[in-house]
Amino acid sequence: MKEPAPTLRLAGTLLSKLDHIDSEVRREAGKTLQLWDEAIADRSFLPAAINLANYLALRRLDLGTIQSGLSELGLSSLGRSESHVAATLQAVRASLAAITGVEGVAYPRHGAWTEGQNLLALRKRELFGASGPAPAVMRTQVSHRLGLADKAEAAPRR
Repeated sequence: MKEPAPTLRLAGTLLSKLDHIDSEVRREAGKTLQLWDEAIADRSFLPAAINLANYLALRRLDLGTIQSGLSELGLSSLGRSESHVAATLQAVRASLAAITGVEGVAYPRHGAWTEGQNLLALRKRELFGASGPAPAVMRTQVSHRLGLADKAEAAPRR
């Protein structure tokens, strides 16, 4: 039997690793959301909270082992998925599945990519009004005493 081409083998390996990453993100995000649940009084914030929990879970993982391989195949390296974590993971998994011939892995539904961006634009208008800050990209900086980021237990709790 002929051995699979290196590209096909790479895609299969990446799909397996990404399936594991997706499971880890869902598991860790679920734990985080349980902790946040009572604090989310405005339930319209829930989609943003879910995405933030997914993002934090994803950033805790070492993606270095798969990023170059994903880029080599012309796929997202997952580095710019802040506003659409679940959709990015799903799309990359679906592309890898298509490359390897694995069935049953669907692409995200149409519009999933822009939901986070649209929600951010809405929240920006709510906060600053329609004539608020003009930049398309806003940055927020939180400053605190030196060394706090290295000591989670030192962070103030409410």
